[in-house]
Amino acid sequence: MAENPKNHPLVLTISGFYNFFRRVLLYHGLVDKSNSASLLGVNPYFVKDYEYACKKFTLKQASKAITLTLEADLKSKGVGVKSGNQYNILQDLLVKIFDA
Repeated sequence: MAENPKNHPLVLTISGFYNFFRRVLLYHGLVDKSNSASLLGVNPYFVKDYEYACKKFTLKQASKAITLTLEADLKSKGVGVKSGNQYNILQDLLVKIFDA
């Protein structure tokens, strides 16, 4: 994704990560999962992806992933980093998420 920034802009990629993990947190918190598609704002076909993600990411890990995603968003805007490129920011984000 980082090698082709025109097809995968960093801002949209980070936004996608944020929305994904936000929905994972929401799915973790659902007591009644029968109406989960409308509560998550996704097509019912994709609910199984969030169910699977909840098995792979605990509530704590998903929360940490959101924090890391917000930090990457700030870095992409030049906050707290002297020089960074899209590849480094994205690589750093993925490594930290999967290490959490």
